[in-house]
Amino acid sequence: MAPTAAAHIAKTEATVAEPKGTHASDLPSQPLALTDDQLTQIMRHAGVLHRGLRRAFVERVAFELRGQVVGDGLVFRACAKVLKESGMFDPPDLDSGRMPRVGKWDR
Repeated sequence: MAPTAAAHIAKTEATVAEPKGTHASDLPSQPLALTDDQLTQIMRHAGVLHRGLRRAFVERVAFELRGQVVGDGLVFRACAKVLKESGMFDPPDLDSGRMPRVGKWDR
């Protein structure tokens, strides 16, 4: 697949805390070539986050993808890793007692 979209993060645009062991000078200076499907996949992962965290998520994913041959699987793994390790995603607690744990027809 030929790259059809590009994502670029300038060093001056980084607004989140950098991952451990990195510096602003380590950020990529060239655009990251992504296909439409790969960019859509990143945006779908970012869609579960609060609007204020989405840019930081995309920046961290781009940081994870730096210097690698980008494929669909690598993009998915990078998104999953950032969601898991960054603490940005806070899933709801379904066992809070708000909704009964019985089926529709058991009520």
